Amino acid sequence: MNNLPADFQFSQSSLQDYLDCARRFELKYILRQKWPALQSEPVLEREAYMKLGQQFHRLAQQYFLGIPQEYLSGSIADALLQTWYVNLQNAFPMDEIPPARFSEISLTTQLGENRLVAKMDLLIFAEQGRIRIFDWKTAQKLPRRKYLEAHIQTHLYPLVTVQAGEVLHPGSTISPQNVEMIYWFPNYPQNEETFQYNDDKYQQDLDSINDLIQEIKRTEEGDFALTPHEQRCLFCNYRSLCRRGDLAGDWRMVEDLQEDLDAAISLINFDLSSDQIGESQI
Repeated sequence: MNNLPADFQFSQSSLQDYLDCARRFELKYILRQKWPALQSEPVLEREAYMKLGQQFHRLAQQYFLGIPQEYLSGSIADALLQTWYVNLQNAFPMDEIPPARFSEISLTTQLGENRLVAKMDLLIFAEQGRIRIFDWKTAQKLPRRKYLEAHIQTHLYPLVTVQAGEVLHPGSTISPQNVEMIYWFPNYPQNEETFQYNDDKYQQDLDSINDLIQEIKRTEEGDFALTPHEQRCLFCNYRSLCRRGDLAGDWRMVEDLQEDLDAAISLINFDLSSDQIGESQI
């Protein structure tokens, strides 16, 4: 056994960390190691882009809360952020969005003795019992569908919604086949990716996520393996601790990595994860 906190909540970020590199999970969540190195270069440009991602998430939250659009538009100083906001308005006209909507919301549920948390950008209870989960991705390049399909977020969010979504909409019965997971890209507003859930996928996700958590919990400290994909290490804060190099990779060039492109994009996380945004808790 390891020293994972007893009250640890498994999120899409922590589970994906483990899948990308078990050693990174150990350093980050068990040993709570501070980051000894830069994640990527150039630092200021990366930080500016991440800040725009954070601002967009907050802007979208305010938009779906019904704050007047003229006020929100007047608060935007950056041209790219303004483009993202216009794309959001066009893709999600307020008069077409059902009133049962929840922006920047967290749902938690139990899976055996373990706690799962899903922090969602937008959750909509639509007509005929349909439930739509949206996640904003501000990536500069569209992720491949096969990567999104394999990503733990695509499986965790619908599972948690099926189990815990009723707390947001009392009296509703949530069937897996009525749930959709949708990725929407402010840079590519016409290219959303939708994943339809169903009973079989729900059961498969219950089993696979439970197995993954049990694997994490029974792994002894020191036995968490380094990823065999060393290109990922270029964009990992912990690379010097693992003797995988001292120099940070250039985040602008991450898309040129052919061997492991999507994992590298996931690792550098410049399409800001909602786990990093403040949210309401349910």
